[in-house]
Amino acid sequence: MFKSLAKAKDERAEKKTLDKVEKEVTEVKKQLITFPRDTLEDVVETFGDRLEPSVIEFFDRFLEDTGEHIDTESLLKEFISTYNSAAKAFREKNQ
Repeated sequence: MFKSLAKAKDERAEKKTLDKVEKEVTEVKKQLITFPRDTLEDVVETFGDRLEPSVIEFFDRFLEDTGEHIDTESLLKEFISTYNSAAKAFREKNQ
């Protein structure tokens, strides 16, 4: 009987440890795939008047649709898609 109680206690302690580890892994993943919204805002601000109005509009639109943290993959996909559309329009205009 005491062995069963000790085993149950050990299992509960192990479960708590696993829960803590899972929580830490989730936090590390979040840190690796996202970054704070403030970081992007600061980077955009450092360019000041050197950014074209359409670039400012792109980032304004993107920031409106994001929360406190920005998903890096989403930003890159949106940026590449927009850049590709602009390059295509430029090429078609100059043909």
